[in-house]
Amino acid sequence: MTVVERRTKRVEITAEVITLVIGLAAAAAAISTLFPAVLTWIQHLPLVVPGLMTVVQGAAIALAAFVRRSDLVKGGLAVLLVVWVPFLGQVIWFGLVILLFRFS
Repeated sequence: MTVVERRTKRVEITAEVITLVIGLAAAAAAISTLFPAVLTWIQHLPLVVPGLMTVVQGAAIALAAFVRRSDLVKGGLAVLLVVWVPFLGQVIWFGLVILLFRFS
């Protein structure tokens, strides 16, 4: 295996790790924003998850400079999920609260 092949393999592994971490952060954000009742027994998670997401986003942006563009296309949906899931979760939760108060 040549030096270029080893470097390419390292870059591909880095892209996979970035995609995995962003996906996990998106899943954690979805759980903490869409289902806050599930997390009532873990009081600190709603405060920790946005901070972790910010760190993950910063790390992904920093590492993206070393990853080929074709490898980042696979992680594009995960990046959109990280950005939009908390926002959409809050919108859905707000809508449900308004709906419940309207019928009470």
